[in-house]
Amino acid sequence: MSSDVQELRRILALTGGFILLPLEVEGPDAARALAGAIEGAVAIEPVDDEAWGQLVASILDAAASGASTVMVIGPARGSAALNAALRLVNMRRDTIVEALRRPLLWCGPAEFLKRTWERAPDFWSIRAMTLRFAKWTHPVREPPLWPGAWVADPPERLREMLAMARQQGDERQVVRAAATLAEALVARGELEEAAEVLAEASGAPSLRMIEAVVSAMRGAPDRAAAILADTQWAAGELEIEGRRLVAQGNLALRDQHDVAVRYYEQARALLHQAGDGANEAVAVANLGVASMAEGALDAAASLLEEALSLARSAGDVRTEARILSKLGRVQLLQRDSRRACATLEEALERVTGVGDPRVEGEVLRRLARAYLELGDPEKAEGDARRALEMARSTGDEAGASEAEDIAREAREAMGAE
Repeated sequence: MSSDVQELRRILALTGGFILLPLEVEGPDAARALAGAIEGAVAIEPVDDEAWGQLVASILDAAASGASTVMVIGPARGSAALNAALRLVNMRRDTIVEALRRPLLWCGPAEFLKRTWERAPDFWSIRAMTLRFAKWTHPVREPPLWPGAWVADPPERLREMLAMARQQGDERQVVRAAATLAEALVARGELEEAAEVLAEASGAPSLRMIEAVVSAMRGAPDRAAAILADTQWAAGELEIEGRRLVAQGNLALRDQHDVAVRYYEQARALLHQAGDGANEAVAVANLGVASMAEGALDAAASLLEEALSLARSAGDVRTEARILSKLGRVQLLQRDSRRACATLEEALERVTGVGDPRVEGEVLRRLARAYLELGDPEKAEGDARRALEMARSTGDEAGASEAEDIAREAREAMGAE
């Protein structure tokens, strides 16, 4: 048992009547775990406007139920319904105190506690000292997103267009068709085929950029760095230069965090100027990934939300799915499994029709983990099995190993092993 939980239990044991005890936690999963660690506690966690409207009634009902302790769990994000509920709590303060006659734990992230102070000052004035539970501050290793373009046309049709351009001897069209085909193959995770297409085409700027990305994604960062270090092929082309900076940031992220952030910021400005909303979204999302590497999960979530808005405005479904996958992981680390499930289900819906099995497998693994933490091992095991099949089909050994681990944990949770 952690020292934080021991301290909470000590305070509750010494309390003979009502006390309003604020608990600052990193997310609702941590709050639910706390409620489970307190014998006889009743947790009230409103999840919609109607439930917030019934907050005072729910507290009074809990008082009548014989609970030893009542816990209200609140979110980081505000809403009109939450604000109205807090105003009513403020008005009914004395009624709540008189009815409860036992501890009331006011539990949530710092934003929820601050909002209570702002919206229910009379109620908040009777609080005890806030008990803070350790926040997540560990660095998180999360792969960044690579720049590119989503191509809706299937590779088979694009191959025909490339063959036709070669037959006509139109070198400009050959380069354009090769770049489009290579982008389509990269977006679908078919890196070996993309490398073959690039090897047969000339080194135009658009092709050099894709070649660098393919090299990095195939595990050849030195080759990618050499291509990206030669700035002449990108000079004067804002969109290409912006993508180059994103890729350079990705290579620097592991051991040169500040350098990577500088690259992403520069790329963000250039891509915005160039009107490339999809890759601007990638640059902003990678700033979020960089924040994850620092353990700054709130900042990461904010940046990923901004990136998601940019991707949606650009109509880039694949990038939208990739960003949702990152956001889902942040929410898992914040121990908000319910939100993570909703985010990752949306990511799965977006990526299913895109044809990128690697991203789809990543989303399924994260979704399985979220459902496992939410207490639904059957759903988790099914998603993990689908992720395992996908990883094996694409040769993703690390993904397959992770999916097997989650599936095994799910089976153990179901009592099958």
